[in-house]
Formats: sequence, C-alpha cells, structure tokens
Amino acid sequence: MHQHYTSISLQHSIQASIKYHSSHTFGSRPTQSPYIIQIEIFRIYKTSTVSTQLSRRERKVSAIFNTIKYSNMRRTSYGSQHAFQNTTQESYGYEGRYEGEYEEGYDDGYNRRRNREYQRSDLDALAEIEPYTTLMDYLTARNPPILGPMESANLRRRNAKSPDYAFIWWDVRNTRQWNTFNLQNILATPDLDRLLRMPIPQAELSEPFIDDEILHQGDRIAFLTIVRDYFCAKVTAALSQSIGTRSHQSLSMVLGSELGSSADIAGVYQSPSRPNGQIRVAGFVKSCREWNTMMQAGGDEKRREFLQVLSQLQRYMREHNTRYGYVLTEQELVCVRLATDAENRPIFGCLDIANPIQWNQHGTNRLTICLSLWFLHFLAKRDPLPDWAGWEIPVPSAEECSRRYCMAKDPWVPDPKYDEIELARVKRGWGEAEEPYAYGETFR
Repeated sequence: MHQHYTSISLQHSIQASIKYHSSHTFGSRPTQSPYIIQIEIFRIYKTSTVSTQLSRRERKVSAIFNTIKYSNMRRTSYGSQHAFQNTTQESYGYEGRYEGEYEEGYDDGYNRRRNREYQRSDLDALAEIEPYTTLMDYLTARNPPILGPMESANLRRRNAKSPDYAFIWWDVRNTRQWNTFNLQNILATPDLDRLLRMPIPQAELSEPFIDDEILHQGDRIAFLTIVRDYFCAKVTAALSQSIGTRSHQSLSMVLGSELGSSADIAGVYQSPSRPNGQIRVAGFVKSCREWNTMMQAGGDEKRREFLQVLSQLQRYMREHNTRYGYVLTEQELVCVRLATDAENRPIFGCLDIANPIQWNQHGTNRLTICLSLWFLHFLAKRDPLPDWAGWEIPVPSAEECSRRYCMAKDPWVPDPKYDEIELARVKRGWGEAEEPYAYGETFR
C-alpha cells in the first residue's frame, strides 16, 4: 500500500514538472526545453524513494520527450552554447539579450533561430497527458454570432464629429489598396507559421464565454462588451504566449475607455521604461449601419460618412505616431495603414486599406478577425518583423505643417462645400491640407 501511494506521488510530481517546464518553454526566456524536461523527469525519479520501475504511463512520458529531444538534436543546425534552449516562439518573443551576444548584427533572436519541428505523432501522444492547442487554431475559431438586431435605431447614430474640428471627412483624400495584408504573406514571414502551429497547453488559451443575453442585446454597449470579453481577451492571451513575459515587456489589446483614450480600442505596449503603457495600435468600433466598405461606392452623403470614420482614425494614428489601425463592425474588420513615401515620410490624407475580413470567416486556411488583430498587434512589438514595416511612423510637429505633404484628391472623393471650409478655418485655422500654416494650430 505504501509503495502504491508513493508511486502515485511520483507520477504527480513528474506531471507537475512537465506542466511547469512546458509552460516555461512557451513564452519565456529560452532556458527550458523538452531536453530539460527529460532531465527533470530523471531527477525526480532518482531522488524518489521508489525502487521499482516507472509505471507504463511514466515510461510513455519519458519516451515522448526522448523522441522530441533527439528530433531536436537532429534538426539543430546552430552549433553554439545555447543549443536546445531556443524555440521559434522565443526567437520572436524574447526581446532581451544573453551575455556575450552584443556583437554586431544581433537581430531580436533571428541569429539564434532553430529549424525545429515537432512530429505529429509526438504531439498526439503529448495530448494524452495534457490537451494542447495552437495559436493558429485558437485565433481562427468561429466568432460568436451576433444574434441581436444590430440595425436597431439606437445604433443608427451619425458618426462622431470632432467639436474642435481635429478631423473632418475631407482630411482623407486618397485611399490605396493594401494587397499585401493577406494570409499568404503573413505566413510567409520567417518562422511565423511555425510559431502559430507550436503546441501550447489548452489551459493557457481558454476560450472566452459570451452570454447569450449580450449577443441578443444589439446596442453599442453590448457590442463593446463583446469586443472586450472576446476579441481583447483572445488577442491579449495570444500575444502573451507569442511574445513572452520574461523580458518584462508586454502587448495587450484593451478598450480605450480603460486608458482614458478617445480611441475605442488600443494596442498598448508596456515595459519597465514605459510602466503606464504606450499606444501602438488604434481601433474604432462602429455599427455596420454607421460605417461599412460599401459606402465608398455610394452617393456623396455615404462617401462623406465613410471618410469621416477614416479621418477620425487617421487623426488618432498621427497623434500617436502609429502606423497601424483598424475599424471593426459586427460584419467586418478593415485594417488600415498610414501611407508613406519611399523615405517613410507620412502622406497626409492617404491611407492603405486592406480587403475587409468578414465576421463569419473561420478556419485555419482563412484570414480571420482574431488572427488579423493579433498580427497587427504583433507588428507593434519592439523590433519589426522581416518584410513588414515597424509600428512607429515619424509624424512631424504641427509647426512643421506636415499636412501640406499630400497628394491630389482621388476623383471619387466629394468636394467640401464653401461654408464647411470656412467653418473649419474658424475652428482650427485651416480648411484644406494645402493651405499655409495657421498660427496656433496644434493638429499634426
């Protein structure tokens, strides 16, 4: 009887150690690996008082991690003191440095990258011990259905107008197609596909629960609740797994009201040097009755409403020097990038707009809303990804009158009325972007 209980205790110790070291392998400084887990299993076994052999289940655990260990040994082409210590996830996520790695050419972990993969049979066996998922599965799951009448009158309000005329609909003069923002190009980013398919304990990526009452409610408050409890929760959880916490740096997606921000949603970066956070991604939430991409092909009034929301987003992005933003409705997500010239100089009134991503899109072969939001925020980490521009964009001060750096308006953009321009001049000192600097203007 004593031997039986001791064996159970040993089994629990091994499983607890596996869980601890597995969780530290995903999203922390790369000091643990399946190789370390195997050593830990051996240590627990040798220090236990049990003299009998490991149980069948314990031998299976040992065999699984032996397989992964030797698989990693065969695939490791990087011969250095840090062998067995990095995973693809950590090469993206760990934003610190090791001792002796300050040599020229150091690049956010890319020089320490592993060509490492896990065999499916190994993962299936691992799932018998603890259920696992992947970031790809987690971020491409089906979104909760909007069951309420979102077309109800309480959502059919006119898009926000700035009382101080910080933004006006004709501030956006040009829109360009952002064709490169697609699933194929995202997965083509070096090692990103492997990061998205890396096994993670299911308990660390729990699926948010949304009450049916909220889904039926159908007003703006309910929609913001869905955004907070579902999209913000999922994206933040995925970011914590992909970026890690050992470097004491984090990215999160939160409602702007929690920060006192005028944006509906904000991507916030925090670190010891920025304890209060820095907004790096901007988002606005609208009803599809207020704003949708079909408005661009409508009459002048619809086009004004379409441009009003984009001008609001542009103003916020320029004020925070951030390149990326988006507009989310209960039908679609539209990702937006501030347009720049070849020298990375922002072009006032010009936005790159990606193809809309539908609310009901799901599946690992589709670009979903959650996956898109995660990637936009992932672009906002400290060091940029290969082939993608970093989050920060240098917007000159208002005194430099950078708004005058603009292009001729697109033919489809309506002309503002004379009275509208005159009122804008009274409120903010200037009407259209080409006008000279007005003394005291503050908007960049």
